[in-house]
Amino acid sequence: MPSNMSTERKVMLKSFGAELIEVPAGDFDGAILLRNKLAKDNGWFNFNQFHNEQNIESHWYTTGMEICKDFDYNKPIDAFVAGTGTGGTIMGAGKFIKNRYPVCKLVALEPAESPVMSGGEPGLHGIQGIGDGSKFLVNLGDIDRIETVSTEESIEKSKLLAKQYGLFVGFSAAANFLVAERLIEEGYMNLDEIRKRMDRLQNKSNGKSKSDYKANFWKPPSGEKSVIRIVPYKHNKEVPFTELYFYFGIDKPRMMSLSNFDESDPILEFASQLRKSNDPDNMALAKKLYPKMRTFAPVIVRGEEDKGVRFWEFGKMVYQELLGVMMDEDYGDITDIAQGRDVTVEVIPAAETGKMYDTTTVRVKPVQTPLSDSAETIESFLENQKNVIDLFNKYSFDEMKESLQKYLAPSEEQETVEATTPAKEKVDLDSKIDDLFG
Repeated sequence: MPSNMSTERKVMLKSFGAELIEVPAGDFDGAILLRNKLAKDNGWFNFNQFHNEQNIESHWYTTGMEICKDFDYNKPIDAFVAGTGTGGTIMGAGKFIKNRYPVCKLVALEPAESPVMSGGEPGLHGIQGIGDGSKFLVNLGDIDRIETVSTEESIEKSKLLAKQYGLFVGFSAAANFLVAERLIEEGYMNLDEIRKRMDRLQNKSNGKSKSDYKANFWKPPSGEKSVIRIVPYKHNKEVPFTELYFYFGIDKPRMMSLSNFDESDPILEFASQLRKSNDPDNMALAKKLYPKMRTFAPVIVRGEEDKGVRFWEFGKMVYQELLGVMMDEDYGDITDIAQGRDVTVEVIPAAETGKMYDTTTVRVKPVQTPLSDSAETIESFLENQKNVIDLFNKYSFDEMKESLQKYLAPSEEQETVEATTPAKEKVDLDSKIDDLFG
């Protein structure tokens, strides 16, 4: 390694038993050439992290995923700032994030003393771990902006972060923080454009407008209690609940699985093939690809009877609770039009519970009541019901296969240039899809 690398790095490597061979300060090219020669001559394993495409892949499947898990899918990440050493972080994690949030800008950071990506000359600096990433894995065509930070600025910011926030980070992390502050201060992110794009996604979800959604679906308001009545379902006399399976965030905000129609589903088939491989990475991807069940019940909202029957969508926990009530003979048929029971639905905000998401609770009222005092109104409620499955777009096998391919290896033919998966992984995944579907 170059002789100007930090003492901490040298001590750590020596503690693992490594023999350190130092080359002149700043001479990464010399270090790489010597490493390659030693590995070849001695038959040693060579990580080759500066040129190994698996460096990018590892950040795609680990760092990028971990970051996105901490963000709401409907709240985009505006920018991702990363100092470039090998370039693996910004090309892997950054492109994964941009794939999920196309509005996200990828901002590469390099030392002000060595602004090579910005068109300057290389030089010595004190920000360990970053430098001219374009020499290695960084494709400048994928980068939206390049920023520079001096060693002095990084050191001062590092001290400030420790004093103000108790964050004991290194100089490169401090440099990232400093650039992120810069972007916020100068209004680099176009919030109006971000809002427009988010509105487009929400308005075009499943091809239905917001007005269509509100007319057909009811969502319990957060922080409030609502009283509803689950009504008999016109399209299934035996049970009022409809179980449907969906994919979320695979090219589109929501897609119905073709398994709902007992038809062949390319995404489900691909996930099943991955799961059979018993490879941990494949199984993790399969778990992400499997469709998720959502349950729908036709309801009348008390105080909003004039809006007619709408569908309430809920998850597994609420569904289990409602099924448990309906199996209890003491409650009877809570959907009965003459002697049914209303249900109180309360949504407790996540901020009050300390959980990641809001918590929905249901409580069936003890008193039996009619659906309505008007026979004409009851008849209207029972007859004027849509089939919930018709309220979602049904995509063809080929359309879903195309969405799967875009999700695994997104194209760059969009308004905002989107990232693609690492080249090697793209080939592997394409070949798996071709093997499965011919």
